[in-house]
Amino acid sequence: MSWDFHTWLRQHQHDIVTRGVRTSETLPTYASLSRSENLSCWNSLVAALLADQPDTLAEEACQWADRERTEHGATPTELLTITSGLSQTIQDLLPSDALRQVNGHLNALDVGLTHYFASEVERLADEKSQLETLNEITRELTASLDLGRMLHRTLIEVTTAITGEMGAVWLVDSESQAIVPETTVNWEWEAGDETKARIPLTILPSEWQLGQADSPLVVKDLHAEPSQSWLKDLPVPAARSLLVAPLIANGAFMGLLAVASTAPHAFTTTHVRLFSAVLSQIATAIGNAEVYRLITQQAQELGQMLRHQHEESTKSQAILASIADGVVVNSADGETILVNPAASRILDTPVAELIGQDYYNLFSVLGGQSGAEAINAMEALLSASDSQVHKAFKTTLEMETQVIRAHLSPVLSPRGDFLGAVTILRDVTKEVEADRAKSDFVSTVSHELRTPMTSIKGYTDLIHAGAVGPINDEQKRFLGIIKDNTERLTALINDLLDISRVESGRVRFEPKLMQVTDVISEVIKVLAVPAENKGQTLTYEVSGRIPEIIGDRDRINQVITNLVGNAIRYTPEDGQIEVRVYPVEGAVRVDVQDTGIGIAPDDLGHLFERFYRADHPLVMETTGTGLGLSITKMFVEMHGGRVWVESELGQGSTFTFILPIPVQEEGDKNQRVLPRVMARTRKILFVEDDPDIATLVKKLLEDNGYEVFTLGRGRSVLNRAETKQPDLVILDLILPDVGGQEVLRELKENPITADIPVIVMTISQDDGTAWNLGAADYLTKPVENEDLLRSVEKALTWQGRVLIVEDDPDTVGLLSATMRQIGFTPLLAANGYEALAQARRYRPDLILMDLRLPGMDGFEALTHLKRDAVTQTIPIIAISAHVANVEKERKRLIALGATSFLPKPFSVEDLLAEVEMALQSVTSPIMVDD
Repeated sequence: MSWDFHTWLRQHQHDIVTRGVRTSETLPTYASLSRSENLSCWNSLVAALLADQPDTLAEEACQWADRERTEHGATPTELLTITSGLSQTIQDLLPSDALRQVNGHLNALDVGLTHYFASEVERLADEKSQLETLNEITRELTASLDLGRMLHRTLIEVTTAITGEMGAVWLVDSESQAIVPETTVNWEWEAGDETKARIPLTILPSEWQLGQADSPLVVKDLHAEPSQSWLKDLPVPAARSLLVAPLIANGAFMGLLAVASTAPHAFTTTHVRLFSAVLSQIATAIGNAEVYRLITQQAQELGQMLRHQHEESTKSQAILASIADGVVVNSADGETILVNPAASRILDTPVAELIGQDYYNLFSVLGGQSGAEAINAMEALLSASDSQVHKAFKTTLEMETQVIRAHLSPVLSPRGDFLGAVTILRDVTKEVEADRAKSDFVSTVSHELRTPMTSIKGYTDLIHAGAVGPINDEQKRFLGIIKDNTERLTALINDLLDISRVESGRVRFEPKLMQVTDVISEVIKVLAVPAENKGQTLTYEVSGRIPEIIGDRDRINQVITNLVGNAIRYTPEDGQIEVRVYPVEGAVRVDVQDTGIGIAPDDLGHLFERFYRADHPLVMETTGTGLGLSITKMFVEMHGGRVWVESELGQGSTFTFILPIPVQEEGDKNQRVLPRVMARTRKILFVEDDPDIATLVKKLLEDNGYEVFTLGRGRSVLNRAETKQPDLVILDLILPDVGGQEVLRELKENPITADIPVIVMTISQDDGTAWNLGAADYLTKPVENEDLLRSVEKALTWQGRVLIVEDDPDTVGLLSATMRQIGFTPLLAANGYEALAQARRYRPDLILMDLRLPGMDGFEALTHLKRDAVTQTIPIIAISAHVANVEKERKRLIALGATSFLPKPFSVEDLLAEVEMALQSVTSPIMVDD
């Protein structure tokens, strides 16, 4: 029986594989594999040797090598090591006489591996060639952003690489809705066929236009095989083979790339793969070139625009520099962005130091009350709601040697967007000095005229009364005319003197505790006669309990007399005049209503100006100077009140004025309640972005005696609250720029605003967050008017201000903490100058003032406070540690106007006792006979 290799191999396969695995496990790739995977490798190789024919054996060996390289990543060296190990293992186990029969199988195994490695080398060479081609194409695509040059050189590379003879690139033309040739290589059209080169987008495949394409379209033979219908419109002269694909970048269809050959079946799989690889790169390059073109175009346009703006800016700078008035421009955030030389001179500060400053630092250079007024006007402008954004503000700033008139206006874009504010500063020092000289002249002349007028009037009265003998009727009539005109002239002189005194600060103002109703009754009794003579009905109504006010009785009498007298004068016969007085929150309100001729809308804005008289026949027929309402306005404002008019032509007018009242708050009966003074109108900051709601609530609160200012944004609330120090904030939680809860948190975390009560009024339901942040009340829209007013009244209970004038930090801390504990909000001033400004601005309920202060000391500050009509009624407790004789110092200070004196050191109980006594002395003054 003959020896058979296949039989022997099957019998010894286990032994061969076991020995071979020891060899492969030392190789890097196979060392990481499991033993079963190593056994599988050797069993597969042994199975290949069992092939009957050498060609089959070689093919099986190639498949084994490809599988090991693909699945396990074996290297050629490792594969040769395994096959060599197999051959050596077989030779070691074979009988010596059987070696020649096995050599053919082992040689076939080597031949199979040789063929496999040769094909791999060829494949790698092809890949290398493709990569080199792609690299060259990439280089061409990135070498330039010139679209035509880049595409032409790239098309040459692509056409050559895939052995094509012709190539073309079409790009989308959006205007003609077609693709047009951008560049070609040997792709020529016959004469008259140029129009065919423009291919409508409508005939192209829809998926290509939508940016979708899986693979290029390959046509092996245009003559022998059917193709897509749109290719007939693609001019391909003498072509048999065709490669065409869409150029797609970022999902957008940008054109077509086509390569053709005159030979059929010219393009292999390798060519198609290379063609596909360059498509996205070409499309991306086209997109980059388009972006570059757009950027270049925009850069040129921007350059032209910047040149134009620079020219316009230069013109504007030249114009601003030549303007005599100061011009300051602030951004919407309040930063100073433009200052002309005139403004720099007026503010006495270099332009470079003003640019970039916020409005607070800008106007603080003015110092004192002038700086505060300018800051307040700017705040009102920057924080105005949308409905008030067009409003301008005017103010007069009095400096040491200058008087500046400031006009603040919004800067708006053509669409109405708020960009900032412009302030015009005009030096009116000479005009003011001239006006003062005029006032002095008027005062002097008026006084000089009073003496001869006294004689004229006196002797006229004597002659008219027959004291020097009888006179006839004609003489009596003439003397009556002289007497009437003398009285008119006397009234005019008195009015001029009143205005002159007010302007020069020489008006005699003696505030005392008084009842407005008593003054009104006196005026009604006096003016009832002229009303009856005209057949008019003059009525007087008092609603509710009218609290007392602190005021000058003579000035209040003059105000009421002017208003009621005008009503009688300008109301026709049989008309009606009604005077109503009633209390409102923190004030007494007086209305003088008539059914007279009314006031035209054009005249309303000028009514309180001096010497102004409306253009109406009845006004012209009636004697008058045009000074009465101007004087009325001055006297009301001197009392801390305000006056206004509502009128309709032909229907009558209503003149209204309010005067602040001192209020004693009532707290819990079980607690010791400190009496308090409230000689001012309560201020409320209403934060609401809906202009209709803001207008409605503002009117409701103002009708009830409150002063209301509104904001439509949340970012300005903290700054506005710090500077305005309102008595109450009503806050919507839904705002366009920042959440209301964040605004509430900022208010309560800021020491300056922490004591201001906040009522939340919003559309969202209460979840407890606002209460945790410190809200005083939570109202859900819509809110009834009565509920809102009740909540406001409750929140304002126990709210007042105490001005602490002290430069020692420890004492400031003690006084501030004590005042907060009893329900007051402390205001701080470190010297006498700050004390004067703070007292005039906020009108605190009480002042605690140390006498030894830097700059202006307490004695001088006390003197100024008691001379100022605005601050003279505020009680002041003087404090000092440097006193030898306490009683002597107390008498001295009380003589200067202080309410009491508290020597240091003092206890909290002593302080509270002095505060209670000081406030009690104002709310219950000692009446003195005139």
